[in-house]
Order: sequence, then structure tokens, then C-alpha cells
Amino acid sequence: MSTQEGRVEREIEKDVDLCLKDGKLNVHSVGFSRHPLQDCKIPGHWPRKKRWNYWCIYDADFLVSLTVSNLDYAGVCFVYWLERSKDRFEEYTEIAPLGHGVHQGDRVEDPAGFKNSNMELIFQQEPGAEDWQLQGSVKKKGTVLVETDLKVINPDSSESLNVVVPWNTSEFQFTSKRIGLRAAGTIHCAAGSHTFDPETSVAVLDFGRGVWPYSSVWNWACGTMRKGKRSVSWNLGAGWTDGTPSTENGILIDGRLHKIFEDVVFDFDPTNFKRPWRIYTRESDTVDLTLNPEFERTAVSNLLLVSSSVHQMIGKFSGTIRIAGETIRVSGASGWAEDHKARW
Repeated sequence: MSTQEGRVEREIEKDVDLCLKDGKLNVHSVGFSRHPLQDCKIPGHWPRKKRWNYWCIYDADFLVSLTVSNLDYAGVCFVYWLERSKDRFEEYTEIAPLGHGVHQGDRVEDPAGFKNSNMELIFQQEPGAEDWQLQGSVKKKGTVLVETDLKVINPDSSESLNVVVPWNTSEFQFTSKRIGLRAAGTIHCAAGSHTFDPETSVAVLDFGRGVWPYSSVWNWACGTMRKGKRSVSWNLGAGWTDGTPSTENGILIDGRLHKIFEDVVFDFDPTNFKRPWRIYTRESDTVDLTLNPEFERTAVSNLLLVSSSVHQMIGKFSGTIRIAGETIRVSGASGWAEDHKARW
């Protein structure tokens, strides 16, 4: 892992296009913003473009995730849920050749969706409304296996982490991590029905648009701790940002983003992902967290030229965050860390 000592990322404060008209990276988009200001229209680059809208909503008892993604040559859309107390888990994936049935926009606030005979996903903000609606259903031979009617409460009331990561002018990624949000609504599945309460639930959006190298490796960690009216959330990443002028590292305190410019180290055992993960800032004591995994989600696919291996460890964080002149003690905070290797 290369480090960028003294790295300072430019803060973007007005709307900007991710790309030039020829599909090359607009260098003026490189940096971070506190709100999603980036228009991610990407001309050309078929079949290298990657686009995804990943939502996850969880509380102490239950977790559900819904994703609409398009890899140019295939849409990959999936739904999974976890009954945390019983480690009961199910995941459903639909592959759409050439992305048929996938609908996504170029900005974070644009609706996204997918529909075929087995799965329907709709992510949208009703005109004039503050909240986001996340609706989904999974069927098999006409029988409904999963149904969600979820609402993310006014995500625009909070700042978020929005970053453009350039590998070069032909390969780049915009990521928007909207973390620590509140959610409401219900999921119906084989475990029964579960209703999320805005006071105790957490919603996370991972929005990505970019042109990726064929072989990619990344780590991602995300979590939230609430005590009384105080909310502290973190988004930390490594691997894919190494050697670039950007990181996806930030701490959100009561809706205010504190950007971390230095690299983060993910220390874990790749032979046993269930052992504790230590995640810490390389050059300072800003972040020193340990994730104790409770459940391992594994998603592995191998289609000769295209493959993916994900180990997402869902559990609880402990440790310290030192930011904005204070030391925050983290204990029993739910979230996850993952290791992902892809040839795509």
C-alpha cells in the first residue's frame, strides 16, 4: 500500500461533470464534496463501465440489502436479508444480459430500478418529498419470497461522503457513501415480518459510477453508533484508492462530514475472515477500530473471464475515533467490513 503523506483533497462546492464529452475524466471533478454534486454521465467505454445503487438497512435484530447494478455486459441485481439473532440468511440474485430491465440515472438523486419475472426493485424519491422509497419483491414460480416497503428518512438533511477517485483519465470512479441515515418500513420474508423504527435503524447507500480496471481489489468498512441524540458514523476504504490522490475515508458526526485524507489499513486474516478485523489510519491515531464479526456473507462467482469473491463480515465495532479535537469511544456499534476481489 502506498501512502500519500500530506495529502489534501480539493473540496468540490458546485455541480460538476464527472466526464468530458469524449468520456475521459474531467480532472476538475477530482476531489470530495459534502453533498452529491457530480453528474456521472459516462460516454463510451463499453464494456468497462460499472454502475451500482446499493442500499442496506439494519437494526440490532435484522438486516436487509437491495442492489441494482449494471456492469455493461450484464445487470447484477440482488436482495439479501439476515435475521441477526439466529444467523438466518437468504440471498437472491438475478443476472440480466446486457443490463436488460435495469434502469439507473447519472446522479445520486435519480431513481433506479430493475424488473424481470422473478424480481422487481424500485428506488425513488417522490416529487416534492424528502424521503426515499425502497420497494422490492422476489418471486419464485409465482410465490412471493421477499417483499419490502421501506423508507429512508430525509437523506438530504445530512452531509455525505462523495469522492472521485482517478486511476488515470480513462479509468476512474465516483462514489457516494450516504451513511448513518434513518429508515422505516417493513420486510416480509421466510423469517416472518420485521418493521424498522427510525429511532433504532440505520440506512446506508453506496452509489457508484465509473470505469474500472479489469482486476480490482478493495476493502470497505461502514458503521454507526448512536448514544442519545448523538450519531457517529464512519466510512473507511482501502485497496482501490491506493496510490491515488483520493480516499473514501470520512467520519460523520451529527450529520457533519469530517474528511480523512490519509490511508487506512485493514488488518485481517484472509484464511479465517471470522477473526477480528483491525482497521486504522496508517499515519496517525485518528481511527483505530476493531470489528468483531458475527456473520459472514460470502458471494462467489466464476464465469471464466469474469469472477467475483466477496466476504462481507457483519458484526460490531469497538475502539476509538479521534477527530475534530475530541476522542470518541466506540463500543457495540453495528456495521460491516468486507474484502472484495473482482475480475470484471
